[in-house]
Amino acid sequence: MMYYYVHQRKHIRKDRERKENTKTEYVRIMLQFYQYAVESKSFLRQDIDNYIEETIFKNLRPWHIRNYQTYLSTVLLGKGGKKFDKLLHPSLYARILAFRERRHVSTALNSSDQSPLFPTKDEDYYQYKNLSNYIVRIIERTELPFIRERNDRITPHYFRHFYAIYSRQQGADIFLIQKELGHSDRKTTERYLEKVLQREQEIGLLWKEQDF
Repeated sequence: MMYYYVHQRKHIRKDRERKENTKTEYVRIMLQFYQYAVESKSFLRQDIDNYIEETIFKNLRPWHIRNYQTYLSTVLLGKGGKKFDKLLHPSLYARILAFRERRHVSTALNSSDQSPLFPTKDEDYYQYKNLSNYIVRIIERTELPFIRERNDRITPHYFRHFYAIYSRQQGADIFLIQKELGHSDRKTTERYLEKVLQREQEIGLLWKEQDF
């Protein structure tokens, strides 16, 4: 069912179809939701009448999906739906406060504050897809040369690839990068770093330029 939903044709024109990275993200979100539903079986049995044992999806109601969307909006989740803490460099922290100031919300952050870290103009949570598209549009407006040369769009998911590549170039161990990205399989991290790892094996790097 998930495969059909993700891969079904939406447009007559092929260039208007979902990109591969969009399909991958849809699958990730649906699998995350399915895992959440499976873990909530005992709750679903009590919450609805005539619970069907053979399936999960047929037991879901609109309010379950709305509650899940609210849950995603109030919990900081990473890859695979895992909660995480992240280091914020002072420059990034300053930009977050500047953004909040432009939105006319408090810049005094504390753990008891349940409001959005990045609020909309209405001081509400951004929807995932809306925020993603907003970032894509901002990137395209820069009209940087390497963007004009690309055939595909740069989405927020590319930030994860940059994080992995730049961390490796700064000397980070693959295991630490894997842990930070939340990859369960080291091979996934190695795919992110494929070109970087290939360059590290180039024998020309052992040559001393001053010898020539």
